[in-house]
Amino acid sequence: MLDHKFIEKIREYGGKKALAEIVDLYFADQVQLLEHIREALAASDTARLRDRAHALKGCSINLGAVEIGSLCEKIERLSAAGELREAAALVDQLEFEASAVRHELQLELSK
Repeated sequence: MLDHKFIEKIREYGGKKALAEIVDLYFADQVQLLEHIREALAASDTARLRDRAHALKGCSINLGAVEIGSLCEKIERLSAAGELREAAALVDQLEFEASAVRHELQLELSK
Protein backbone atom coordinates (compact mmCIF):
# COMPACT_ATOMS: atom_id res chain seq x y z
CA MET A 1 0.00 0.00 0.00
CA LEU A 2 1.54 3.30 1.10
CA ASP A 3 4.83 3.96 2.87
CA HIS A 4 3.77 6.77 5.16
CA LYS A 5 7.36 7.97 5.72
CA PHE A 6 7.25 9.60 2.29
CA ILE A 7 4.02 11.42 3.13
CA GLU A 8 5.37 12.62 6.47
CA LYS A 9 8.51 14.01 4.83
CA ILE A 10 6.46 15.94 2.29
CA ARG A 11 4.20 17.25 5.03
CA GLU A 12 7.22 18.15 7.19
CA TYR A 13 9.08 20.06 4.47
CA GLY A 14 6.25 21.51 2.42
CA GLY A 15 3.29 21.61 4.74
CA LYS A 16 -0.25 20.46 4.27
CA LYS A 17 -0.82 22.62 1.19
CA ALA A 18 2.19 21.19 -0.65
CA LEU A 19 1.08 17.67 0.19
CA ALA A 20 -2.40 18.38 -1.16
CA GLU A 21 -0.98 19.79 -4.41
CA ILE A 22 1.35 16.83 -4.89
CA VAL A 23 -1.41 14.33 -4.19
CA ASP A 24 -3.77 16.10 -6.61
CA LEU A 25 -1.13 15.93 -9.35
CA TYR A 26 -0.49 12.28 -8.56
CA PHE A 27 -4.20 11.44 -8.75
CA ALA A 28 -4.44 13.04 -12.19
CA ASP A 29 -1.28 11.30 -13.42
CA GLN A 30 -2.33 7.96 -11.96
CA VAL A 31 -5.74 8.01 -13.64
CA GLN A 32 -4.28 9.04 -16.99
CA LEU A 33 -1.41 6.55 -16.88
CA LEU A 34 -3.70 3.66 -15.91
CA GLU A 35 -5.93 4.54 -18.85
CA HIS A 36 -2.91 4.59 -21.18
CA ILE A 37 -1.74 1.25 -19.80
CA ARG A 38 -5.14 -0.31 -20.55
CA GLU A 39 -5.13 1.21 -24.05
CA ALA A 40 -1.62 -0.11 -24.71
CA LEU A 41 -2.70 -3.59 -23.62
CA ALA A 42 -5.76 -3.48 -25.87
CA ALA A 43 -3.57 -2.45 -28.80
CA SER A 44 -0.83 -4.99 -27.92
CA ASP A 45 1.58 -2.04 -27.90
CA THR A 46 4.41 -3.38 -25.74
CA ALA A 47 6.58 -0.28 -26.08
CA ARG A 48 3.82 2.05 -24.92
CA LEU A 49 2.84 -0.34 -22.14
CA ARG A 50 6.41 -0.45 -20.89
CA ASP A 51 6.75 3.35 -21.13
CA ARG A 52 3.52 4.11 -19.27
CA ALA A 53 4.20 1.49 -16.59
CA HIS A 54 7.63 3.05 -16.10
CA ALA A 55 6.12 6.53 -15.73
CA LEU A 56 3.56 5.31 -13.20
CA LYS A 57 6.28 3.47 -11.30
CA GLY A 58 8.32 6.64 -10.94
CA CYS A 59 5.60 8.96 -9.73
CA SER A 60 4.19 6.30 -7.40
CA ILE A 61 7.48 5.46 -5.72
CA ASN A 62 8.16 9.17 -5.18
CA LEU A 63 4.93 9.38 -3.17
CA GLY A 64 5.50 6.16 -1.22
CA ALA A 65 3.23 3.86 -3.23
CA VAL A 66 5.88 1.17 -3.36
CA GLU A 67 3.56 -1.73 -4.21
CA ILE A 68 2.36 0.13 -7.30
CA GLY A 69 6.02 0.67 -8.18
CA SER A 70 6.74 -3.04 -7.80
CA LEU A 71 3.77 -4.05 -9.95
CA CYS A 72 4.76 -1.54 -12.63
CA GLU A 73 8.29 -2.90 -12.69
CA LYS A 74 6.93 -6.41 -13.27
CA ILE A 75 4.66 -5.11 -16.04
CA GLU A 76 7.67 -3.41 -17.64
CA ARG A 77 9.62 -6.67 -17.67
CA LEU A 78 6.70 -8.70 -19.00
CA SER A 79 5.96 -6.20 -21.76
CA ALA A 80 9.62 -6.17 -22.76
CA ALA A 81 9.39 -9.97 -23.09
CA GLY A 82 6.15 -9.69 -25.09
CA GLU A 83 4.15 -11.51 -22.41
CA LEU A 84 0.99 -9.43 -22.60
CA ARG A 85 -1.36 -11.99 -21.05
CA GLU A 86 0.72 -12.09 -17.88
CA ALA A 87 1.04 -8.30 -17.92
CA ALA A 88 -2.74 -7.96 -18.22
CA ALA A 89 -3.23 -10.02 -15.06
CA LEU A 90 -0.88 -7.69 -13.21
CA VAL A 91 -2.71 -4.64 -14.54
CA ASP A 92 -5.84 -5.89 -12.78
CA GLN A 93 -3.83 -6.04 -9.54
CA LEU A 94 -2.36 -2.63 -10.32
CA GLU A 95 -5.79 -1.05 -10.61
CA PHE A 96 -6.87 -2.59 -7.30
CA GLU A 97 -3.72 -1.30 -5.60
CA ALA A 98 -4.14 2.14 -7.19
CA SER A 99 -7.63 2.38 -5.75
CA ALA A 100 -6.37 1.43 -2.29
CA VAL A 101 -3.58 4.01 -2.50
CA ARG A 102 -6.02 6.73 -3.57
CA HIS A 103 -8.11 5.93 -0.50
CA GLU A 104 -5.07 6.02 1.79
CA LEU A 105 -3.92 9.33 0.33
CA GLN A 106 -7.36 10.84 0.82
CA LEU A 107 -7.18 9.80 4.48
CA GLU A 108 -3.74 11.41 4.75
CA LEU A 109 -5.10 14.66 3.35
CA SER A 110 -7.82 14.74 5.98
CA LYS A 111 -5.25 14.77 8.81
